[in-house]
Amino acid sequence: DDSINRMQQHLGLLRMCMGMTQEQFGEELGMSRQQVWNLEHGKNHFTKLHCMAIKWLYYQKESPRGGYVEKEAGKFSLARMVYDFVILNPELFNGDKEYEDIMSLLYSIAPLYLRAKDDVARKMIADGFRRELVAKGYENFYDDL
Repeated sequence: DDSINRMQQHLGLLRMCMGMTQEQFGEELGMSRQQVWNLEHGKNHFTKLHCMAIKWLYYQKESPRGGYVEKEAGKFSLARMVYDFVILNPELFNGDKEYEDIMSLLYSIAPLYLRAKDDVARKMIADGFRRELVAKGYENFYDDL
């Protein structure tokens, strides 16, 4: 399945945009930091079970009150951007240029997001990402903007 391949390809990006280190991510999934690194770097085979576990973790983190992510439609997050568009629906990008521009922004901002100390700092980083999207002419890219 293409979405499984895309999840493995962008696993590190998704993890960072969820605000989790490899160690934290692995702990939540019952893996070691090394196993997470191996998955992110294609050293271990990525299975449907990995995909399901990561999906579960994503939904737990994005909808902590036990609801569905879809019910949180007004809540923009970098993780939602990666999961919704990069992993599940890359066809929603309007061509290679838009994909490359947005991916470049995501990969440059994700490490900053991961290192942010609190939710206020993470919100500022996510808002900065949205401003960059608008500045590049992608203000209508994501309905939640």
